[in-house]
Amino acid sequence: MSREAMKMALEALETNNKAWKHLADSGDAGFWEAEEQPFYELSVKAIATLRQELETEQKPVAWYCNEGLNRGVSLKQESPKWAPLYTAPKQWVGLTDDEVNELVSRFKRYSYVLLREVESKLKEKNGG
Repeated sequence: MSREAMKMALEALETNNKAWKHLADSGDAGFWEAEEQPFYELSVKAIATLRQELETEQKPVAWYCNEGLNRGVSLKQESPKWAPLYTAPKQWVGLTDDEVNELVSRFKRYSYVLLREVESKLKEKNGG
């Protein structure tokens, strides 16, 4: 997902959650708490993940040019024609104890489903 797409998704999720929170607090849709709704909680987690991803910018470690006399590798971008060659590897993010406990409690008797949920959660935390 591009940074622009992440920014758009973040804005949409934040706007949606504010609207749900406003509706819940107003009492116009009955008496319920937005924070108690699973989709609201999921949106809060997605918002946090998007914010973290947008704050974490991977930087190129070298630049490469394959045009004209400037062919080669450099530690700095010599001109706009130079493209990033390598980026620093993203650090793996594992599950917290709370996340593991939550998944175990939700899927006690379904080990296959639990494993797929863990896999999905790790993919989400590590950028897909």
